[in-house]
Amino acid sequence: MFEKFRLTLATIPYRRRLLFSYIGLTGLTLLVAFGALTALLTGIIAQNETQHLDQLVSVVNADLENRLSGINSRGFDIVIDSAIRESLNQTGDIAIARARTKVESILKVKLISSNDLRSLMIIDTSLHRFSPNVTLVLPEAFRLEDTQVYRDTQAKQGSLVWLEANDIYDRYALDPTYRPDTDIHAAAVIMDYSHRKLLGLMILSLNKNYFSRITYPEGMLSGSRLFLVSPSGRSIYGVAGEAEGLSAEDLAGLTLTGAGGERVDKGRLLVSRYNRTMGWYLVSVTQLTVLNRSVSELTLVLLAVLLVCLALSLVFAQRLAVHGSRGITELIAAMARLEQEDFHAEVPVTRQDELGRITQAFNHMVRRIRELIITEYREKLLMREAQYKALQSQIRPHFLMNTFDMLHWRLMENGQEELAETVVALSHLMRHSVADGQESVPLEEEVQNVREYLTVHTTIRGMDIRLALDVRGGERIMLPRQTLQPLVENAVMHGFSGREHGNVLTLRGDAQTGGYRLEIADNGVGIPPEVLAPLTRMLQNPEAAQGPHIGLRNVASRLVYRCPGALVNLESEYGKGTTVWLWLPDGKEAGDG
Repeated sequence: MFEKFRLTLATIPYRRRLLFSYIGLTGLTLLVAFGALTALLTGIIAQNETQHLDQLVSVVNADLENRLSGINSRGFDIVIDSAIRESLNQTGDIAIARARTKVESILKVKLISSNDLRSLMIIDTSLHRFSPNVTLVLPEAFRLEDTQVYRDTQAKQGSLVWLEANDIYDRYALDPTYRPDTDIHAAAVIMDYSHRKLLGLMILSLNKNYFSRITYPEGMLSGSRLFLVSPSGRSIYGVAGEAEGLSAEDLAGLTLTGAGGERVDKGRLLVSRYNRTMGWYLVSVTQLTVLNRSVSELTLVLLAVLLVCLALSLVFAQRLAVHGSRGITELIAAMARLEQEDFHAEVPVTRQDELGRITQAFNHMVRRIRELIITEYREKLLMREAQYKALQSQIRPHFLMNTFDMLHWRLMENGQEELAETVVALSHLMRHSVADGQESVPLEEEVQNVREYLTVHTTIRGMDIRLALDVRGGERIMLPRQTLQPLVENAVMHGFSGREHGNVLTLRGDAQTGGYRLEIADNGVGIPPEVLAPLTRMLQNPEAAQGPHIGLRNVASRLVYRCPGALVNLESEYGKGTTVWLWLPDGKEAGDG
């Protein structure tokens, strides 16, 4: 499936593919920007809603503190009332009965004067109970100090503590008739601070609908529900809004420490704030309908902007595609001309971007192909020029070799062994020069050809030429056929210049850093400076050189062609001798593979 899609895509014109790419990339970028902007603005709206609701919760919390301060004031009045404190912990039946009558009458007045109080109970350390409407059945082993209510209030030293649980009522108010029908309880210890003595414990209970009866202006908390939650989360009282309570899941992620916190969950905003008067937390749960409506409106606006941007991107992508593909048609046409062997098919460079660099590279490739064709053509001409005389003679190599073989055996029969060896050397020279099918040969074969040439030449000319060989490490070196013989022939013909004795020809070869160096040196007459200078210039650019010295120019041209980076140079001191040296870089042996 993917391969089919790839092949189909490959058939689409480049300009159209470029247009689709621009549109796709632009669309993807806009979609990502749309999502990121939507999330960012949604967060901003949620933050604004949180701040607004936080202000409302703070107002409600302050109102609650004012209302609860009245309850705290009544509780404080009871705790410090001297008539109550003097009536606690009495002994004797009459004193106890009088004390109970006095305390309960005071508490009854407190109840009657307040619509918020449901019941009042005082227990002194002698386990006497004082209450106009609550009866407790305490066992003989009961100790006030063992109750959780006492432990919670004792630490507050007389301040009113709002209870999460009331273990005294839960365990000892056995008769439902006398048990308060509310679970909103607060307690405080009654102390004689002058003697640092505990006198008793006071427990007050509020009406069960105390918090739910609080009303606020219409719309102040629209869509919100308020709750008072104990720090442990075990006790929850509804304050405003719907009666539905907080779930365990709601409380699990809610901050009930410090000053409180807020979080957004399932389209709702939950805020908790600490109530200093009660020591509990006021919690609001708000359905973010306004937020959702704002986000919906925001999404529509952003979607409209996205569509406009996409429309603009189509126009922009069309222009980019036209600009990006400009020049490709000309380049394709030039490639077609090159396929038809038009090696002058260059394209004008009109731009400086990547396509312009591709066009420059194509033009450079065309020029390079042209140069290589010219170089190859010159190579062929030089090879033909080197074999010109042999081609003119129209002598077939097979016939020539048979003739040399016959002469060798006739001379051997007549005792002319020296001439017979010369004929063998001459046949080897001829075979080496006219061999077909392999234009490059090993260095060892070229050295052997030099030996054969000197054997023939010294016999025919009667010259004394001593060959000094010092060739090392050239097993991998390949040279164009007949590279060394023309150089040796120049040394014999021009260097020794007909001198019969004292002629020494040195052939040295050695691997050096970065390449291999070959030297052909003679101790001949040398080259005059006025002749040496043009020869050196010719060797620096043998392909462009014309005129005499065909053999030397032929060697240099073929060597440089077969081995890019190779060098041929000439050094001579007039009257002392001449040295021709060849340089082959590493990995560039002048072979044809």
